[in-house]
Amino acid sequence: MMGFYLKLLLLTITLAPVPTGPAPDPLARGYLGVMVEQGVLRISTVMPNTPAEKAGLRAGDDFVKVGDLKPQNFEEVRQHISAFRPGTELTIVVRRGEETKTVTVRLIALPPDVPGQQRNTIPFPQNN
Repeated sequence: MMGFYLKLLLLTITLAPVPTGPAPDPLARGYLGVMVEQGVLRISTVMPNTPAEKAGLRAGDDFVKVGDLKPQNFEEVRQHISAFRPGTELTIVVRRGEETKTVTVRLIALPPDVPGQQRNTIPFPQNN
């Protein structure tokens, strides 16, 4: 009987799931994967393998609404998206030529190879 329990224990240990990569960052911010033209809400580049690409956003699309935000500039879009956690689904409305398109995206964490992006930093007051 003891041999049965030992085999069962070994089988249980063998079948335990093994993480496939590093644990998710508990402070991660949402990431869409677009670049915009300076000073406007027009997408200039859609990064490959990002939520934006998967949702069908294209260069030339203009942001109209992100979630419940009607942005006035891209900084508002960036701040709004980064306020959500990876895995959050957001509805985005864009203008493409004369048409209005509505897409749903599932945000991801900011990939480590994206240059020039602020990562999980918490601002601390400066002592003057």
